[in-house]
Parts: sequence; structure tokens; C-alpha cells
Amino acid sequence: MSIEYFTCRVWRFLSVVTLLVSIFLVYFNLPEKVAVHHENNLAVEFMPKNTIFYIAVGLAIGINLLLGFMEKTFPAIPNTSFAFLRATGWQTHRAELNMRFSNWMRMLQGCMNFMVCLTLYALVMVNIPDAHRTITNYQWILMVGAVALLIWLFWLPMRILFIKPKP
Repeated sequence: MSIEYFTCRVWRFLSVVTLLVSIFLVYFNLPEKVAVHHENNLAVEFMPKNTIFYIAVGLAIGINLLLGFMEKTFPAIPNTSFAFLRATGWQTHRAELNMRFSNWMRMLQGCMNFMVCLTLYALVMVNIPDAHRTITNYQWILMVGAVALLIWLFWLPMRILFIKPKP
């Protein structure tokens, strides 16, 4: 077992646990009417908190099932589809390529789960009546998500291009 494999598995597990805990904590900390749209730092649209809960649960299930499905179907793709990898030497090392792709998908699952957690956190903090926070206090979440997505996007291609497979 490699460090990368172990790290990606632990990352995904921790993100799923964190997501489940945060969904339930968010549900109990939200008011009955949740502000979901703001204009000029004033709430203009509201939604019941049980709808937010169902959306969060559906999003969590959808993300994890879709990415898990993609991870499981990658090994079924025929080797002829990877002719472009011949120059890098990865075409003949399919088992290691499958492991790298699987780890890549687990990294995305973890990132997506943590992004949902951060978004739910911002939603709770904006809807706490005593805390005078606006949605602009949480714009950093969008930047964190964009940077994480860019790192993820280039992670596997760079590893395939610059790291040779083990003989």
C-alpha cells in the first residue's frame, strides 16, 4: 500500500464523516426560515430548513455515488483507449494507472464533500441572528474551492507525464 493510496482513502473517509456530522449540526442550528438570497446585505428570499437539509443530503449522496461510479468503471475501459499514453510508458502498466485514477477520484470526492461542508457552514453563520455577518464574509470559500479544483484537475495529468510507472 502506498502513501498516496492511504492518504486518499483517509481523506475521503474523513470528508464523508465530516459531511454527515455537519449536515446534522447545520439542521439543528438553522432557523425555521433560512435566508438563501441576499441583496444589499438584506435577506430577500427564504427557504424552510428541512428543504435545505434534503438538498444537502441529496447533494452528498449524488456527489459520492457519481464519483464512486466513475472510479469503479475506469478499469473497464479497454487498453486501446489509452494509446496516447504509449509515449509515457503508462499504457502497459494498467493496474498502477487504475490505482492512480482511483486515488484521483477519491481526492475529488473529499474536496467536494469539504466544499459542501464549508458552504453549509457559511449558510449557518449568515443566518445566525446575533452575528452580524453578511455573505461577503464568506467569499473566501469560492476561492478555496477554485484553487482545490485546479490542483485536482492537474494532479493526475502531471503525475502521469512526469512520474514513470514502476517496472
